[in-house]
Amino acid sequence: MGLIDKDNQEDKTFIESINERFWDLMVIFQKRVVYHPEQKSSYSLKYVAPAWLEDENLDYSSLGVSNGSEAYISYLKWLRGEIKDEKKLFSDLREYCKYDTLNPLLVIRKLQTLVDLEPLKI
Repeated sequence: MGLIDKDNQEDKTFIESINERFWDLMVIFQKRVVYHPEQKSSYSLKYVAPAWLEDENLDYSSLGVSNGSEAYISYLKWLRGEIKDEKKLFSDLREYCKYDTLNPLLVIRKLQTLVDLEPLKI
């Protein structure tokens, strides 16, 4: 049994309360609620972040793992025993995940400043 019992009403209510607070940043770019020409008609974070963040953008190109597909494939290779340098792989994956977590936060902060909202605090 896992940490969360999906059949337990208390656990289900807790998970639903968390899910209700999540929203996907991609939607506002996909629907062009906001748009920057440097996005090049893309709503991918890899285009949105550099377009909106200028110097603040965390650039993926220097990472050992630079995109989601590469992260997934590298992890599968590790599971199959095809990658021996576990320390480097997990360091690369952590760094990639850090960028994929911080860039959306930085984009949200930037958008908040455009509408005079107090930026999110970490």
